Amino acid sequence: MLMNVATLKHSIDGRIRLKVGRLKGDSIEAIRITSLLHQLEGITEVKANDVTGSLVVHYDVNVINADLILGYLHKNRVFETIELVNNNEIKTGVADTPNVNIPTNEIVKTVLYKAMEIAAERAIVALL
Repeated sequence: MLMNVATLKHSIDGRIRLKVGRLKGDSIEAIRITSLLHQLEGITEVKANDVTGSLVVHYDVNVINADLILGYLHKNRVFETIELVNNNEIKTGVADTPNVNIPTNEIVKTVLYKAMEIAAERAIVALL
């Protein structure tokens, strides 16, 4: 696996599992990623395994979602590209398969939109 690539292996509400290229063999990176994720509101548990390169994140679906977590990891340079896995096969964007690499600008748009939405909600609640 390339250092700047992550593969989303599994995602259900409240839990995502990734293989992160730069995590494998780097215990300092495991600590950095764990610390980064614990800064996010709604993260309940993080397991970063530097032996396998696996990252498991448990989160409260009422506070945060997988897209925001992935956007946050991307913004903090944990990976540059993410591949999505379906039925244990990495989709590659061949003619009959849509391209599943998440464009950077789409992640940024999603994260910024959600952050603005949350800020607006909090401002309204503070005024009440």
